[in-house]
Amino acid sequence: MVRGWIDESVTLAKYFVYTIGPEGTGSSKPTPSPAYRDTSKEIARHRVALGGYRLAALLNDKLK
Repeated sequence: MVRGWIDESVTLAKYFVYTIGPEGTGSSKPTPSPAYRDTSKEIARHRVALGGYRLAALLNDKLK
């Protein structure tokens, strides 16, 4: 269960977070586009909400 959550985060990191900037340009500090920032905020909100639901489910299960 928890391993699956970790894998989800790793997948997001590989396919979204670490995609900023063209590869091989040598640029050490790429600038995120407005679209990238908007999408990253949306992903972050979703992950926080999902984490809250998952934590609630774990606590409810333990407190039964």
